[in-house]
Amino acid sequence: MKIGIIVHSHTGNTLSVAERIRSELVEKGYDVELKRVSAENEDPKAKGPLQLQSAPDAKEFEVLLFGAPV
Repeated sequence: MKIGIIVHSHTGNTLSVAERIRSELVEKGYDVELKRVSAENEDPKAKGPLQLQSAPDAKEFEVLLFGAPV
């Protein structure tokens, strides 16, 4: 089973949690890939639609986990 973890992290906290989850899943024998996404404009007060710098292809995974700041 191929698992994708897609993460958006401002300060690195969400990324560190995703890395721990990835490590635990790999240790249990799963095929896991961590992909980080970032926005072109990270300003939370920016108006208009959010534009990603890159978007991973979700089709390559059987299971997806998403992580984002709150």
